[in-house]
This record gives sequence, structure tokens and C-alpha cells, in this order.
Amino acid sequence: MADAYAGLLGAVSDLFRHAAGRMTHVAGTIGHTMAYGFRILLDVLAEASRAGLRHHAVRRE
Repeated sequence: MADAYAGLLGAVSDLFRHAAGRMTHVAGTIGHTMAYGFRILLDVLAEASRAGLRHHAVRRE
């Protein structure tokens, strides 16, 4: 009975270790995706700002 219990604990431990590894991988992927999305957002805002400045420069002439 003790061997079965030890085997069950070992299997549960392996399962949690695997799940923790997957969660770390997913968190890394989410972080990478968020960083990429933030970079795109900054590019869009910078381009909108440049377009606004060009628009105001044209209106002043």
C-alpha cells in the first residue's frame, strides 16, 4: 500500500511539474505577444501624431 501511495504522489508531482512548465511557457508567450502589441500601438500613435503635425503644418500655409 505504501508503494502505491508513493507512486501516486510521484505521478501527481510530475503532473504539477509539467503543468507549471506549461504555465511558464504560456506566460512567456502572452508576455511576448503583449510586448509586440504594445510596440504596434506605439507605432500607430507615432504615425497618427506625425499625420496630425503634417495636417497642422499644411493648414498654417
